[in-house]
Amino acid sequence: KKIIEYLFLNGIEGDILEIGAHEGNSTIPFLEIAMKFGRVVHVIDPYNGNQQGSKSVYETFIDRTKGYSNLSFNRTESQSEDGLNIIRNNKFAYSFIDGLHEHDPLISDIKNAFLSTSIGGLLCIDDTEMPGLMESIDIVKSSFSDMEILEKPTTSNINLPHDFKYGEFNSAHKKFEFL
Repeated sequence: KKIIEYLFLNGIEGDILEIGAHEGNSTIPFLEIAMKFGRVVHVIDPYNGNQQGSKSVYETFIDRTKGYSNLSFNRTESQSEDGLNIIRNNKFAYSFIDGLHEHDPLISDIKNAFLSTSIGGLLCIDDTEMPGLMESIDIVKSSFSDMEILEKPTTSNINLPHDFKYGEFNSAHKKFEFL
């Protein structure tokens, strides 16, 4: 949350993108910080039974997020035409990828979100400890010369030049989860 606030305070343009929201555990803090800065949180999640997208999980998400006017919720797959239009037609200061944890969808989500992440913004990827996900991330990284990983950025130790997009290290998982 502090990193997102730092991005907003330093003039990084755009909203927040969340691909894969589950019950809204990360959505709620995203909505709170976005509201403080007049930004929108764009959530894309089909809740179609894949992975953990059951009806009860969907209902929990809806219940937890119902009071937020700055939520743009899109019940669609991120690789669908509607999902791609949402990603491609917006700019994001912060993008959080926690969607389908499979090779092809992950590569698609990273590439599309990266292209819509503002210069100086952060693209974050969750659950990279899952088998095969780091290999997918490495494939994407090789496609973009301006993608750089920063280890453990905090508001006190990062200086964001405006010509790079950054990543973050999740100390809870002790692995890179963010590009």
